[in-house]
Amino acid sequence: MKQILNNLQNTFFKGKILISAGIITVTAIMSPFVYQNIQHNYAGGTVKASCFFEVAGVCYTKPIFPTPMTKSECIQAMQNKKLGIKSCGADPDYWAGAVLHCHGVKNMPTPEQLTILASDLYGDKNFRTGDYEFIDNLAMKDSKYASDIKSMYKDIYNVQNSFSIWSGKESDGFYAYGREFRTNFTYAGVDNSRSRDKILAICVQN
Repeated sequence: MKQILNNLQNTFFKGKILISAGIITVTAIMSPFVYQNIQHNYAGGTVKASCFFEVAGVCYTKPIFPTPMTKSECIQAMQNKKLGIKSCGADPDYWAGAVLHCHGVKNMPTPEQLTILASDLYGDKNFRTGDYEFIDNLAMKDSKYASDIKSMYKDIYNVQNSFSIWSGKESDGFYAYGREFRTNFTYAGVDNSRSRDKILAICVQN
């Protein structure tokens, strides 16, 4: 089993391995936008990747600052209909880069999941999910994953006590939904420019 996985991972430049019901499914990226699915049967069970953090039963991967797509790359990805991108316009497009990193919008947090993260971090159960939301007079709780993410921001951008996360919801070719988390307030909206480079890609491990 281990040898099979090693061989598969060594075959491709980048890929994703999902294991369930006795099937190994590999989604491999041969080039940035050419996809190939390969299945191998094996006698075994279900394997779940480890989480960077988990909230409300949802497993989230380690955050990264995504590499952007160009507009032409976004259009090509949209035409391939593999990632769930519906429109393109921004150039560069960091949101589309986040989509590519997560292997599709279906593997990105929903606005509802980002609202749950806000409730977890601020201890407030009255957050709502909509196109816009700004709530202040909050206090961010101590959280290892929040501390780790803020440390990333500080190391790269010298910005303390804040971070932002992309969702898989796009508004149009220039804007997408995300949520900003700061020490004493949180903001969510669809007016996040897809060319904004300081928003994290965090994927949902299904």
